[in-house]
Amino acid sequence: FSQGWPANRAVVTCAHASTIMRISIYFTIEVYASTRPRKTLPSVMTARSSRFYHALQIAAHRLQKRADQALMQAAGISTAQAAVLAVVSAGQPMRQNQVAATLGLNESAVTAMVTRLVKQGLLTRARSEADSRAFDLTLTPAGDAALKATEAPFAEVNALIDAALGPDTDAAAKGLRALSDRLSGG
Repeated sequence: FSQGWPANRAVVTCAHASTIMRISIYFTIEVYASTRPRKTLPSVMTARSSRFYHALQIAAHRLQKRADQALMQAAGISTAQAAVLAVVSAGQPMRQNQVAATLGLNESAVTAMVTRLVKQGLLTRARSEADSRAFDLTLTPAGDAALKATEAPFAEVNALIDAALGPDTDAAAKGLRALSDRLSGG
């Protein structure tokens, strides 16, 4: 035990090669290289200093995983498939290339997903009357039912987001849309 800390904080110090690990009773663990000076937090947090990208990636992955599990259980489809159904539902009939453009996906990815949705009986794909080279997509009654079954799971996911972000949810969404537009050149 080290006595160099405040009286109410006992610290165990272990040395191994160039790393010192301090474990405090406050259940915080700090690992740092003994040859480097300790970094202090900047007075103004930036995306880099707060590791925003990493936090965003982790949160997005966990959120998508939670949503995919909930949608699979409720409707038998993934969030990506639900997105395709929602886009088609909003503009029936809709061409595959329009779905791809709306969702920001490659046409080949949409073709594969549409093929699965057609096999599941959730979409129909027929040659376009206006352009015989294109396919028009429409929801089947089963597709409409699956889309409706996604409402409750998505409401639960949105409630998690609202609970985590509170009154900042709209500002965060606005910021993420602006970042997305900037990255897509829009």
